[in-house]
Amino acid sequence: MASVEFDPEANAMYVRLKKGNVDRSEPLADNVIVDINKNGVAIGIEILLPEQDLKTQEFISRAFKIVA
Repeated sequence: MASVEFDPEANAMYVRLKKGNVDRSEPLADNVIVDINKNGVAIGIEILLPEQDLKTQEFISRAFKIVA
């Protein structure tokens, strides 16, 4: 089952697609990295967010806690 996490300190979001160990990470764009397992299956996506003000970070953090 997919899950979403937000780290306000790193200003990043992680979408976990499947459980498993990361074998390698592949950049898709300047701010998007896909984690891949040993079978070549994407298990997670990291999205590095642009700098945001504190209110925006708090809003995103609260929204993800509600959804999770």
